[in-house]
Amino acid sequence: DNLRLRVGIMGTANIAKKNARAIANSQFCSVTAVASRDEARAAAWCVENIHGYDTVHVHGSYEALLSDVDVDAVYVPLPTTLHAVWVARIAAAKKHVLLEKPVA
Repeated sequence: DNLRLRVGIMGTANIAKKNARAIANSQFCSVTAVASRDEARAAAWCVENIHGYDTVHVHGSYEALLSDVDVDAVYVPLPTTLHAVWVARIAAAKKHVLLEKPVA
């Protein structure tokens, strides 16, 4: 559905699970990509947490997620110390940001 916001998830920490499931179950959004520093970990995380995981793009780096043309917005469940740098990079990639904690 081309009216849904296509969301990429930057990181596979436990904190990401609840919001990832909410995004995946939303009528307005879909999870289109998940990135981790380890591609195998991202793939395993998708199997465990995303219904329809076989359609999700799996990336072995955060940079690859930002280059994914099928991602409109990025959810950032990273540690607070990494927020400022990644939010700036996401904005530079012309993608929307979902950040639940302080930027810095």
